[in-house]
Amino acid sequence: MNRSESVRVVSYGSLTMDLVSRLPRLGGAGDVVAASELRLRPGGGGFGQAVAASRAGAATAMIGRVGTDHFGSQLLAALRQDEINTDGVSHSVHIPTGTRQIAVTDTDDRSVIVHPGANAAQDGPSSLQREIIDRALVLLLQTAIPMPAVFAAAGAARRRGRRVILSGQPMQAIPAELLALVDILVVGEPQARAMTPQAPTTEQSVRELARRVPTVLVSLGSWGCAWASRTGEVAFTAGPPIDDAVVDPAVAGDTFVGYLAAALADGRELPDSIELALAAAAECLRLHHRSPARTPWLDQVLCRQAERQVRGSLRIRSGRTTRSSPRAGRGQPLR
Repeated sequence: MNRSESVRVVSYGSLTMDLVSRLPRLGGAGDVVAASELRLRPGGGGFGQAVAASRAGAATAMIGRVGTDHFGSQLLAALRQDEINTDGVSHSVHIPTGTRQIAVTDTDDRSVIVHPGANAAQDGPSSLQREIIDRALVLLLQTAIPMPAVFAAAGAARRRGRRVILSGQPMQAIPAELLALVDILVVGEPQARAMTPQAPTTEQSVRELARRVPTVLVSLGSWGCAWASRTGEVAFTAGPPIDDAVVDPAVAGDTFVGYLAAALADGRELPDSIELALAAAAECLRLHHRSPARTPWLDQVLCRQAERQVRGSLRIRSGRTTRSSPRAGRGQPLR
């Protein structure tokens, strides 16, 4: 389905086919371990964020690169099934689609082998891809594709006055020149601390990063999100209680970023957008054991939010222990 004329969110990033094996244990050098299960699923940060933005209600386009192979065809079909515009997905004739071989044990230990494939051939947006970016309100970027392509896309969006959201996954150094083109930086707590080695606390890390970009959001896992802008103090938004163990934080992270972009494109204020994105990430984790389509739809997220409100609190586990954190509240200062 072609929705390029009404695109609100563009995801420019990686597309991979994930081969997920379930193992009794992770093998060492020279070991042969029999898998009890093998599943193929579309993946990559660009794919996950595009699907999340679309399921959050935003007209979404994907810009990326695949091979002319079966995996590439499957990824395109999966994007189109979610009504994501694929006009900006190009093909490499001599390079296969990227893959990730993911081994997961029964105790949720994991190892990942990434073959970037066609993702590594991205060198910046083409004229068609720039037209798609021009039509959007928000551009999503990740660091899983070559940095020159990220620079070029961010520059194209900035020149057109589009909002640029960069998520630092996979974790790596982000040049200051790229941060200068970013409106919102989304990173995990470990990367925030790595980017600010002199900061003694997470709060100081957030404060320091907010001097480099207009807005920074630091994920604190199931606790929620610490965030700040250049003109404000560091705040904390608590995440909803999570009933299941966090087994795949990367998927929840993509859901968070996609929902954040969709909410901002819809005109929501930043605190409301963060709250919705956290609720979507929590619902993603809740769905993990129940459905292969782990990214939730907006009506699922809103329904779960309403259920929590009826129970009287977003922060109390029903019939279980209560979180004891001083960093409580919606958009409250982080002390």
